[in-house]
Amino acid sequence: MRDARLLAALMVGGGLIGWLISGSAAYSRLAYAGLLLALGMWLWTGLVLRALRVDRQADSLRASVGDIFKEHYDVFNDGRLPVPWVEIVNDSPMPGASGSRLISLLHGGEKESYVARTWLTRRGGFPLGPTVVTVADPFGLFRLERKVPAARSLIVLPMVFPISSFLAPPGILPGGPPQGHRHDAPRSRGS
Repeated sequence: MRDARLLAALMVGGGLIGWLISGSAAYSRLAYAGLLLALGMWLWTGLVLRALRVDRQADSLRASVGDIFKEHYDVFNDGRLPVPWVEIVNDSPMPGASGSRLISLLHGGEKESYVARTWLTRRGGFPLGPTVVTVADPFGLFRLERKVPAARSLIVLPMVFPISSFLAPPGILPGGPPQGHRHDAPRSRGS
C-alpha cells in the first residue's frame, strides 16, 4: 500500500514540477492522471465498503466448555463494483475465537459463505462480535474499515459430565430405618 501511495505522489509531484519548469503538457497530464487515480480509488473504496454486508448466524447461543461452537458467516456485495479483497475479523473476546477470513475478488451481487468453528475453553458470557470489515482499492492506495457491533452473545456453561449411576458411600446401606428397632409411640406419663 505504501508503494502505491508513493507512486501516486510521484506522479502528481513529478508532473507538477515538470510542468512548472518546462511548461510541457505531458507533465500536466501526468499530474492530472495521478490526481484522478487517487480520487477515483478513494471513491471506489468508500462505495465498496458501503455495499458490503456481513451476517453471522450461530447454531446455538448456549454451549458448554469443551464443545465446538459453530457459526455461519455470509458476506454480501450488494453493490455493482467488484471488491478485490475483503478482510473479515472476528473481534470477539472469546478465547480462541475463529471466524477471521480474507476473501478475494467478490463481484457485485455475489455472496461468499463460510463456517467458523471454535473450541470453547472458558465459561462465561461472550459477545459475538464486533466484526471488523476491511476493504481496499485495486491499487492499494486506500484502505477503509467498518466495525459491525455484536448483536448477540454466547453463554458458555461449565463442562457437563454424563453420570450413569450414583454410587452409595461405603458404610451406609440404602433403604429405610434400621431393622430390629421398635418404633413405639411415646407414652404419656399420666397413664
